[in-house]
Parts: sequence; structure tokens; C-alpha cells
Amino acid sequence: MDYSKGVRIVALASLALAGLLLLVPRIIQGSWWSDVKLLLVCVLGFSSLIMLVFPPPPPQQKRSQLSEREEHGGRGVEMLASIACYGDGCGYMDGRLFQRGDYVRKIVGRCPRCGGELYVKSLYVIEEK
Repeated sequence: MDYSKGVRIVALASLALAGLLLLVPRIIQGSWWSDVKLLLVCVLGFSSLIMLVFPPPPPQQKRSQLSEREEHGGRGVEMLASIACYGDGCGYMDGRLFQRGDYVRKIVGRCPRCGGELYVKSLYVIEEK
């Protein structure tokens, strides 16, 4: 289901609930209910109208879920990852091509020098001209 369609369905459902609360007389007995009912109808109605007029933006995909060409408008790009060692004083660094699922500080293996953990230190994009 499309995200904006789902938001609209939820907004219309809560607006319908607010209308139902207004139309149904005396669901619960008591003087306190009239005060609570009015507040509930106002909150539901106002939030529903706001969601219909100004729907929230769709959730963003993670950078690793997007292909490099989609992300940069169809232009050819190359993504690189800088790899470093967590070991104390080791200083080992390397680079490699970006792999789907990479993110900064992701553990990617063992250091060939000291045996410490290697992690993705940074990610770079190089555009092809």
C-alpha cells in the first residue's frame, strides 16, 4: 500500500471516530463523560484534519538500500569505504569499494597487522564525469 494512501486512511478513520462520538448520545453515563467526550472529539478531529491537509513525509530509506545511480539522479558514481583498525596504536588503514550494507563504524573483519577489529571509518562518493 502506498504510504500517503495509508496516512489518509488512518486520518479518515480517526475523523470518522470523532464524528461517531459526537453523534452517539450517552455511550457512558455521567457528567464527566461530556467533558471528556468534547476534549476527545476536538483532539481527534483536529489531528485528523492536520494529517489530511499536511500529511507527514514518507519514511526515508537507508542509504545502503538505495542504488548508487538512483541516489545521484542516474549519473554514474563510485562509492568507496575507508577501513581502519580499532587496535591501540596500530594505525592500519585501507580502502575498498562500497558494499551494500556498509555504514560508518561497521565492523568488517580482523586487522592483518595486530588482529584487532577493522571498521568502516568513512564513506566517499566519486562522481564519474
